[in-house]
Amino acid sequence: MNEMDENVSIMYEDALVLESISVLEHEAALNNASRINRAWSAVSAGLQKLIARLGRVDMKAAESLLEAWRNVGENETDFRRLSAGAVLKIRPLVLEALNKLYQPMEADCGRWKISQTESRFLTVFDTEKKRYIHSPSSPIREAAILADSLYNDDMESFHMLGCGLGYLPYELWIKSEKTLKVYIYETDNLLQQLAYNIGVLNWIDKENIVMVDCENVDDMLQKFLFNSKREHSGYYVQDWKEGEYREFYYGKYADKVSCNMRMNRIYSAIWQANKRSNNKQTHFSMLELKKREDLCRQKYAVVSAGPSLDENIDFLKDNSEEICVIAVNAALRRLVNEGIKVDIVTMLDPLPAIAGHLEGIVDHTEGIPLVTVDNGSRTFISAYKGPMYFVGDALSDGYEWGFEGTVASLALDLAYYLNAKKVYLIGSDLGFPMGKNYAGGVAHKVDEGMPDVRLEELVTEAVDGNIIQTTVLYESYRRTLEDQIQNHPGVEVYNMSRHGAKISGTIPIA
Repeated sequence: MNEMDENVSIMYEDALVLESISVLEHEAALNNASRINRAWSAVSAGLQKLIARLGRVDMKAAESLLEAWRNVGENETDFRRLSAGAVLKIRPLVLEALNKLYQPMEADCGRWKISQTESRFLTVFDTEKKRYIHSPSSPIREAAILADSLYNDDMESFHMLGCGLGYLPYELWIKSEKTLKVYIYETDNLLQQLAYNIGVLNWIDKENIVMVDCENVDDMLQKFLFNSKREHSGYYVQDWKEGEYREFYYGKYADKVSCNMRMNRIYSAIWQANKRSNNKQTHFSMLELKKREDLCRQKYAVVSAGPSLDENIDFLKDNSEEICVIAVNAALRRLVNEGIKVDIVTMLDPLPAIAGHLEGIVDHTEGIPLVTVDNGSRTFISAYKGPMYFVGDALSDGYEWGFEGTVASLALDLAYYLNAKKVYLIGSDLGFPMGKNYAGGVAHKVDEGMPDVRLEELVTEAVDGNIIQTTVLYESYRRTLEDQIQNHPGVEVYNMSRHGAKISGTIPIA
């Protein structure tokens, strides 16, 4: 087993005082008496060693830190004062002490650039993707916060795609009272070495950590995906691993797992609130929708709000009697104002703000079915005047819904559910052709949501053979649509965008 660098180990031991103070602050906020005492004991134990080391370099600074420690903790029975004193009086002096004891550290290791953070725990910069894989401020605190959201008491094992310097595995292991078995799936041997030598993997008991054999990448990814579904197991895809394995068969599934987990962390609370509210609304079974002869046709148009909607208004006007028009919520306003008959509206977004998509057109929704999910935006659903159908009700007829992420995916799935033979994708540009994100006259400004090129510089092939800017999120949407199309080979899907992203499996227009 690799050994941790001795100098780094001592530096981390002193740096843990800052983390112990953060833990103390957290436990004080929860009024957790036993854990407050435990956290203060950890602060005190760390300070004792730090002050001894500091005294060899700067006795006056060591005496100041010793005095602050005594003043904060001596005979203090109010846990809020104890926590505040540690944060306000001790923490600044600890930072000064770390600056005196340890010089800035920086090194290049192949793809990885190693540097020191304010907390003195090392971080890693990916020189290929131009991004940090750990916080450049305090990676150990970042990992502790993330571990709080990932861990539960039923877990017996945890499966992690991506190693980093081992901060997250360590924090998960600590949260489990050092009982959790952590499996790490990492193809970068150098990063594994760094995690042991200058990271914190050596802090985890050897019997609690397993490096999974990664020589065959597809086998590794398949093992990860299989184990992520095991009972009493947790799983996580390190965010910087997204897109790392796209050339492999199981890579896209790993990316999908990552995207779904992130959405769940962000939206779980609002999803639950929406569900409680929406289930009180009158809604109908999807089986009833399928019985409506006026909606069951051979051809369907899935109309999104991307720039190519501008190019296809006349197509919709000329064919709306023959084609069943499924409009996503953001495109509805443009279609209503153009006098185009909308047969079905779809909505997937959980956020309250999208009720604004109905502003000025809500009366036009009367009689138009809304197909959505029971955790969709409750403000949109309560304002909508037409009959509502929740897709979860359709499971009884054996249809396996495959939509994810984007409402266009839901609309496409709906067309499949209604036995479409041809589908026209309109406004699903999944990029920024001509520097636009949206068509004119929809619920958003044409340049709304354009990415900051400083943060995201990603391109993709367009239908016309050019290269256009896109985003990681749009790329995940594209892959979802491609998977759906691949799973329904008997249905012709036409990409009506001339300049948007190329979507494999679709037929480009002439």
